[in-house]
Amino acid sequence: MGQLHASYPDDTEAAVFYALSRIATETPRDPTFADRREAGAILEEVFAKNPEQSGIAHYIIHAYDKPGLANRALPAAKKYAQIAPSSVHALHMPSHIFIQVGSWQEAINSNLASVKVAREYSAIHHLDGIWDMEAHAQDYLAYAYLQLGRDREAMGVMDEVKRANDRRSGEVRSGCIVFRIRRDTSAICSGAKTVA
Repeated sequence: MGQLHASYPDDTEAAVFYALSRIATETPRDPTFADRREAGAILEEVFAKNPEQSGIAHYIIHAYDKPGLANRALPAAKKYAQIAPSSVHALHMPSHIFIQVGSWQEAINSNLASVKVAREYSAIHHLDGIWDMEAHAQDYLAYAYLQLGRDREAMGVMDEVKRANDRRSGEVRSGCIVFRIRRDTSAICSGAKTVA
């Protein structure tokens, strides 16, 4: 991919695919995150030329989804939900960065918007239970609530998950949301009991 990008430096797709290959094949345990930094820099350059391209915003978030790099993704994170306001995942993804930088209320707002759109989608398509995209946003939502000491609201999310039973596929989902509130740890898994 590097050779392709070098041969066609003005080709947007070549640049994006090269950047994604750097993320996917990053050097394990590199404390400098050199591969991610390179990928992010390429993606930022492409995003500057294509500021309405939601996929590039998404990839920037993935490139910089590490505590030491997250600040670099803030502009893309703040723009992403505006580019694709009806996309459940686009509304959720900025919270990956907001959580890394401690912007708890922005993470809450991001995930509340994502959950709302997920529920609208489920209602329109007559889906029972919790859609996995909704559950992913609920996980991040509960975490952000806990960081602000809003235990009651985190427990409310946990109770919603507990009450839901995903009947669409006929399978038990393996996803869990784990909460640590004060000294008690609870896990809510689809089809499972609360673990204390």
